[in-house]
Amino acid sequence: MNILPLNSLKLFSRSSVNNNKGAEYNSTNTGLKMSKPLSADTVSFKARMVELIEAAADKTNKELRGVSTKYMEVLEVIAGLLKDFGVSFDRSYCEPYAIKTASSVVSKIIRSGSFHVPDRIRATVYSKNIYDLSILIEKILMELDKRNYVLAENPMHLKEAVLRGYRPTSEDYERGYVLMPDLDIRLDMRNEDIKPYILPEELKYSMGEKQPSGYEDIQLRLVKVSRDENGKIIKVNQNRQYELLILVGKNYSNAKKDESAHIYNYTRQFKELHIFQKDKSDKEVAKVKDLADKIKDIFSTEISQKVYGNAKSRDRFGTSELIPINLGKENEDALTACYDALEESIRNYYENLIELRAKNKKKLKQIVKDYQEDMTRLKNIRIGLTNAVDFYKNYSSEVQSKKPKKS
Repeated sequence: MNILPLNSLKLFSRSSVNNNKGAEYNSTNTGLKMSKPLSADTVSFKARMVELIEAAADKTNKELRGVSTKYMEVLEVIAGLLKDFGVSFDRSYCEPYAIKTASSVVSKIIRSGSFHVPDRIRATVYSKNIYDLSILIEKILMELDKRNYVLAENPMHLKEAVLRGYRPTSEDYERGYVLMPDLDIRLDMRNEDIKPYILPEELKYSMGEKQPSGYEDIQLRLVKVSRDENGKIIKVNQNRQYELLILVGKNYSNAKKDESAHIYNYTRQFKELHIFQKDKSDKEVAKVKDLADKIKDIFSTEISQKVYGNAKSRDRFGTSELIPINLGKENEDALTACYDALEESIRNYYENLIELRAKNKKKLKQIVKDYQEDMTRLKNIRIGLTNAVDFYKNYSSEVQSKKPKKS
């Protein structure tokens, strides 16, 4: 496929904040809340800020090593107790990544607009029978509770809560969020062979849906508590949360790692184009969104959904007969046409805007800067997704080297 011409790379800065849940959550926040993500008129200032934050995050990470080791030990014990239910834990795989890297912390701070990043400790557990929610509720969560790890209470956006059937109160509307146990069951539960299970009352709004890419998981955040002699919780450390991801198995984990690096890492960048912060009623802006959606749909249906489906079949049933992953010339031509049309629409939009704002030097300068950054980002997306097509030719999630097998 054709590749966009090389534009000068500039430091990207967002013009608006996309607040993630927890960014403004109650007085337990120990970090400062930014009015907007890190930005400045000079690259040197931004670079210095990032350097300082990363240094502070690295120091905190060193202090968390003992805590993360204890967390790994707890999960290892629980997985051993529940092995007959299809639960397993690969400590050698999880431990090197048990603490979010300093650079990941900085990235989350910039994206969320908040210095509050409580869930720095993370792990992945496999559950072969992931659709049997009784194993999650009555086994995994129960064993965690015995060891004083319970679900954290974190904010859920009102829109998401309403979609899950919750009826917000006037206090919820005033706050702008709903406090919920932080459990998100993102599974496709429509299959007839899946055992029905009624979630406990306090968790009935925890049922989400699988992602458009076909990706499924269970995500939860835990906090460590202290109890009195009667078992009553007397202390909760809300500022230190433990992220736990539950996947169906190791093949699925490999598939997630690859799909995230080669596809999602690039398709998610479409929403970061400055053009989407402009006049959304403009026909060129609408066209850009439509074209971006078409590109994402092709990768979702032709690669991601098949990759995840194959990996899930391997982990659940040991299936070796897999759906082939192959983007033919027709798909590649369609992607090339979409990329070319995207470039044209973005160019048309900004050229018209530059003409309208030509007399306002301050606005003109910002428009030109946004234009350059959008074209650079589009080029990077195109290169990344072009490489993804090559990566997934003869792909197998069982390949530990993470390289495609030769036919």
